[in-house]
Amino acid sequence: MPNKLISHLVFPRAQRVILIVCGFAALLLGLIGIVLPVLPTTPFILLAAACFAKSSSRFYNMLLSNRFCGSVIRDWESKRCIRRPVRYMALGSIAFTFSLSIGFLVADTYLRLLLIVIAITLMTFLWRVPLCEGIEKIAPVKKIE
Repeated sequence: MPNKLISHLVFPRAQRVILIVCGFAALLLGLIGIVLPVLPTTPFILLAAACFAKSSSRFYNMLLSNRFCGSVIRDWESKRCIRRPVRYMALGSIAFTFSLSIGFLVADTYLRLLLIVIAITLMTFLWRVPLCEGIEKIAPVKKIE
């Protein structure tokens, strides 16, 4: 079965460069999102993986082999799910960082309410993503040659 990702050879050089730049920008935003409560990490890491998959096999394979985010990307691409510990870690991280921001860093009442709405939205989305337990593989994710 052919890999569903588009080979990087299909795109002209200029488009590949743009996708690589977008991939690194998304990766940087994802890394910033680890410590900044209103910036989600996982969507940006997945966006970086999608950009690299279509532009650079080297960067895509580096991201897939990363010990922190590689398994999350592989689970998402192959089964569209997350593992239970990843979900609980993400929910705890959201709860901790948003509580810290709401309790100590933000004085404006409307901004606190906005942060509460964002936190609830993120947690609801995360809770609705299926867990990997009991889900059959859709297709294996292979490294791009």
